[in-house]
Amino acid sequence: MKFFEIKGEFAQKGKKRKFTKKVKAESHRFAAEKVMCLIGSEHKVRRRHIVLSEVKEVGEKNDGEKAS
Repeated sequence: MKFFEIKGEFAQKGKKRKFTKKVKAESHRFAAEKVMCLIGSEHKVRRRHIVLSEVKEVGEKNDGEKAS
């Protein structure tokens, strides 16, 4: 498993909000899917209101911090 950092924005109540999430996934595609699910469930936003601008692979965390 690899760690990915995903950046993007979503529209909520007429305002655009930027976000950055770090997730653990097998590929870029699965990482993007996981972030869409997380943002949708945390903020009650539909997928069509979420725009991912960057998906990049980052190194593993050594300090025991959990990626979220």
